[in-house]
Amino acid sequence: MSLTKDLILRQGKTFTQIIRWETLPVVYRPISAIDQSFGAARLTVPGHGLPSGWRCALSGVKGMTEINALNRPPRDSDYTPATVINASTLELNAINVVGFRPHTPNTGFLQYHTPHDLSGYGARMAFKAKANLTPVQIKCVVGGVSGNVKPTGPGTDGAVTWAAPAAESTTSEWVAGATYAADEVIDLTDLMFLSVANGRLTVDDSAKTIALSISATDTAAISWSKGVYELEMVSPGGEVTLLMAGAVAVTREVTT
Repeated sequence: MSLTKDLILRQGKTFTQIIRWETLPVVYRPISAIDQSFGAARLTVPGHGLPSGWRCALSGVKGMTEINALNRPPRDSDYTPATVINASTLELNAINVVGFRPHTPNTGFLQYHTPHDLSGYGARMAFKAKANLTPVQIKCVVGGVSGNVKPTGPGTDGAVTWAAPAAESTTSEWVAGATYAADEVIDLTDLMFLSVANGRLTVDDSAKTIALSISATDTAAISWSKGVYELEMVSPGGEVTLLMAGAVAVTREVTT
């Protein structure tokens, strides 16, 4: 199931977002102890297997019942990110357990969704003015610097020559005065395109994260104010999964 999430880009500011791809089954690990001496909840959960930053919830804890999820099964509001201390220890920094009743040792479970295997995965993401636009792709056959007027199809664009491509994957978006190399493919309906190749997306199988990053220079150049987006994951076998989608808005910068 894809995640629906709206994004806000602040013009002239670097935009970053970390995405974690949760899947089934839900993993359950017994809790040995909860230490209150750190202020934040410090859990001993041997072999927890949780990547740092991953969401988790607690249930069945005795003594310190205040820390249990309010709902069964837990809802999104019951989950909190965990910081990994070591293979047997986690900290739930957002939960201050000072004043809570002591934990009854060896009671309760840590639960979290299985992190999706990201080995060999690619990622791509496009911002568009609206949904359901028919793609209009063009391919660079003569590289150079683009002109000041966005092309509407194949032809000359500044020093760049564009042609109609065969069915190919988009590699970047059109920007006035940008340098394009031969074989780059753009979709003229894209407001912005993010990929692993252009450095705006990073897939980290070790951390189990997909990182979005748009530079301050790139957000400063945005001339549009709103749109929609989709984030797709591409498996090593070519299977495409819609991971996240929603609206995107751009706010103008105050400090320049």
